[in-house]
Amino acid sequence: MADHFMTMCSSAAGPVTQRSSFLELPEDILVPIIDALMLHDKTSLVRTCRYIRELVEPLLYRHLRDSRAPGEREWANESLFITLMARPVLVRHVHSYAGPLTPYDIRNDGQQSLWKRLSPDGQPTIAERIEVSTALFTQATNIRDVHFTRDTRSFIMDIWEPVSQTLLDKKLERLAIGYLAGPTSTAALLRIQTGLRRLRITSNARGWEDLDGADLPMLEHLSCTAIQAASIVPGRPVGRLEIRGRNHENVLGSEELFQKFTLSIVPIIEFLIQFPFCVTAGLFQRILQLVCRYLPQVESLTIVVSDHISGAELLHEIPSFKYLKHLQLWETWLWNPMITEETVPPRRRVGVEDWEFLISRAKELCPTLVTFEYSRM
Repeated sequence: MADHFMTMCSSAAGPVTQRSSFLELPEDILVPIIDALMLHDKTSLVRTCRYIRELVEPLLYRHLRDSRAPGEREWANESLFITLMARPVLVRHVHSYAGPLTPYDIRNDGQQSLWKRLSPDGQPTIAERIEVSTALFTQATNIRDVHFTRDTRSFIMDIWEPVSQTLLDKKLERLAIGYLAGPTSTAALLRIQTGLRRLRITSNARGWEDLDGADLPMLEHLSCTAIQAASIVPGRPVGRLEIRGRNHENVLGSEELFQKFTLSIVPIIEFLIQFPFCVTAGLFQRILQLVCRYLPQVESLTIVVSDHISGAELLHEIPSFKYLKHLQLWETWLWNPMITEETVPPRRRVGVEDWEFLISRAKELCPTLVTFEYSRM
């Protein structure tokens, strides 16, 4: 980035070129400009001068995630936790965190584990791991988005309780618990999060059955199992619902379940449902019928099938949808070819052209349908 930029202004003598310093901009203008840069540009900019470093460095720690996606810095747990432990002032700048409950492989360099300073054999005890995590999350006063993704140890339940206690005084907007191996209680944490807008539970965590009607009053987006959703949706403004996990098909296809979904205080307009493997024939059509009957204002419907479907069943049900704009069918296959005319050589397998025919015909029968996407098994 150039240190200066050129501006043109006019005077009585004609145009005059002025040389203005980028650093002369007020901080309330400069920071948003820098924050809009790509991450690798920010990391380059932070090396230019001390003033810029003081402005940019907090931005680098605003969103921390255990990710290797292109364009994102690899926030390896070891280097991340070491940095935050050495410079706790950075923790207050963290707005979102996606990663494990505790650092389970902290390393000071390529050879020596940081835990060797804490434990003689280099293996962290439960108490040592809890101490590091609770210290950091306690200081993260501005954190709003937490996604605990995974943990490789077997003593998760011993760690979850003390770590979750550090979040009780935080004003979370999004919470995801995505790895818990045992039935861990989340009741206390959920009950106190009055501003929580998005909740994802991909485990058999407990606590949802103990929630009162006044809890989670602003919940808009929910992702969980069918049984959990039946307890959480009623009385809350859930407009986006994802039913994940390998729920039993008898539960997914029950009318009672979908009746619970109608008790959301706002219409559900985005709905995702994940089928168990090897479902019995008829579940796909049954789900289409239930969605149309009990979620009539749905605009986006996603079904993770993990099995074959009948294109004829889809074409039979789709005219009943009056507001559907987006349809996604993932991990699926058509039972039979949609194109039945004889060809040379004879058609024996379902191909791409059958999906193209199905998509075209579905859009004809459902005029509101804009996109139809699919992925084959």
